[in-house]
Amino acid sequence: MFARIAPLLLFVTLAAVSCNVSPQPVPPPDISVSALTVDEPTLGTLRVVGAPGAVAPAGSPLRITNIGNVSGTASRVETTVASDGSFSAEIAGSLGDHLKLSVLVEENVPEPVVVDTADGIAAEAVQFDCVLILPEEDQVAFPLTAVDFTSTVNVVVENNCDDDIIVNETTFALDEGSYTTDFVTPATITVDDATAIPVEYGPSAEGDHEDVLVIEIELNGQLDIRVLDLYGEAL
Repeated sequence: MFARIAPLLLFVTLAAVSCNVSPQPVPPPDISVSALTVDEPTLGTLRVVGAPGAVAPAGSPLRITNIGNVSGTASRVETTVASDGSFSAEIAGSLGDHLKLSVLVEENVPEPVVVDTADGIAAEAVQFDCVLILPEEDQVAFPLTAVDFTSTVNVVVENNCDDDIIVNETTFALDEGSYTTDFVTPATITVDDATAIPVEYGPSAEGDHEDVLVIEIELNGQLDIRVLDLYGEAL
């Protein structure tokens, strides 16, 4: 009797194991610039649309920051990516502005994408591989700072190109007011040299303070726009 039951028990056990479904891997965060379109439906307002599959993972928060160029507008909006990876958002600005898109996830945080909206075409902005910005994480976290005191972090621009580069301009896109720099532009960085841009955090009120440092770099007549998120907390 036992010999007849044992195979049956073995079959039931194996069947139960075979029914286990492995969790599906979550796609890595990503922004597909080719799936983006941008237009200016009304003067001073940009509309950014992502087709299905434009952003992964679906359902994640997406932050869009206008880092200026043409309009000089400081603005930021957040939206939620739909289940099919699409989104639509409006932000103050004009065609020709540069927009920074960031997927707000805690793990496997992707590098932000800077998009040039010239002529109504969403195209990834030029970035020189031979120019290194430190810190490389595209963000600067300042130490906890008391109100009316200051903390300073140096952002380093390193020239590994075959020609000199020029730092044309440094600006703070959101103009939050807590961040300043005394770096003088334009500044030439010779081949195999580097320079430090001192960024000072001087909060006048308690709480969290955010801004975006924009660095415009020129190489042989072409422009490279680099951006770093700035985070500080005051007590």
